[in-house]
Amino acid sequence: PLWVPREGQPADLVVSSDRSGWWNLERLEAAEALAAGEDPAWQPLLPLQAEFGMPQWVYGMATSAWDGQVLVAAACFEGRWRLGRLVETAGAQEAGATAEFVPERSQPSAQSGPGFSWQPYDLPFDDLAAVVAERGLLVAIAASPSDPAGLLELDTASGRWRHTPAAASPLAAMAISCPEPLWFEGHGGLPTQAWYYPPRGGIHPGAPLLVRGHSGPTGMARTGLNLAIQFWTSRGWGVVDVNYGGSTGFGRAYRERLDGRWGVVDGADCTAAAAALVAGGRADGRRIAIEGGSAAGFTVLAALCGGGVFRAGACRYAVADLEGMARHTHRFEARYLDGLVGPWPEAAATYRERSPLLHADRIGVPVIFFQGLEDAVVPPDQTERMALALGERGIPVEVHLFPGEGHGFRDRAVQQRVLEATEAFFRRHLDLP
Repeated sequence: PLWVPREGQPADLVVSSDRSGWWNLERLEAAEALAAGEDPAWQPLLPLQAEFGMPQWVYGMATSAWDGQVLVAAACFEGRWRLGRLVETAGAQEAGATAEFVPERSQPSAQSGPGFSWQPYDLPFDDLAAVVAERGLLVAIAASPSDPAGLLELDTASGRWRHTPAAASPLAAMAISCPEPLWFEGHGGLPTQAWYYPPRGGIHPGAPLLVRGHSGPTGMARTGLNLAIQFWTSRGWGVVDVNYGGSTGFGRAYRERLDGRWGVVDGADCTAAAAALVAGGRADGRRIAIEGGSAAGFTVLAALCGGGVFRAGACRYAVADLEGMARHTHRFEARYLDGLVGPWPEAAATYRERSPLLHADRIGVPVIFFQGLEDAVVPPDQTERMALALGERGIPVEVHLFPGEGHGFRDRAVQQRVLEATEAFFRRHLDLP
């Protein structure tokens, strides 16, 4: 929420609300209502088929800011973030009208609503976070498919900007595989989105394919330069980063596909993305692997339990026991699974049915596991028990444990070891040279 002053009047409160089905900005115009003896009402500033918000995973996350003169906001259009400013207009659309975004433009054009227009800045970045502004200057964390994440500084009046990467990219521009939007028929026949990264050397039917799911699980697959993805494409793999049903960035109905269906929708959508690429002649159906960490590690195991196209899997600190997570997760995520799986303990049977640990007999392909021994979110015993259950059935399993690492590996040497060990494991079990 933001307090946005108006000349000669008390400040209005501006928030992002999804009452329209999209996280759009709304303003509580209290002064006029109270003066008229009425209850204050929320007024949409700019109805768009775009998201001006994201899940609040930590304190202080922001996608909009008031710089003293202008309300600046980041908006997500079909999975890509853009930065623009809201300007009051005299002859905008009628209240309640929705300005639709035209997909697949490199830059969205200005959009108008009842009393406001959203005017995008001419920036090369489509991955934005941590928006803060003051006295005409905005700063944010910004990245693009060819630019690593760094500090963006923007003069909100002139649009002049500079970007300081946290670290220089080790890759030449020509060596970077950029994401291509992929729409396919996902769970329940619904249109589902992913980002496809072609392998170095070009697309061909014999390319191995790596399927990735994002964590959260209500996060999203972002488009900023990801060197882990480039690791794979530089070695001849295609990579598909799936915004399975439940992901942020595509409206509330898209997010709510995962309600009560975690472990069903996400795994099915990852499988469908792989099948679509094979059918389109962009991947070898005999050489498809899936990998993920945390919630995405659970998606890996759920997808493998369902059988189908995957020939190997890799899990980093994966959730394997939903019942154990519901009982022992940290306070910030307490009751989170009530919406994703079902109310606990009333839905205990569903928790057991969805827990990969209890259905290891459904997995018939090799799996490699990585686990930090200091993990307080997914206890190491979940990984150890899952690997043991597979190994007892003769499934090829490899386990890597890291002292001093928690939930999400911080040490760069560890991150490198994970990538190299995963590639070696996949090459061995997918019969790759």
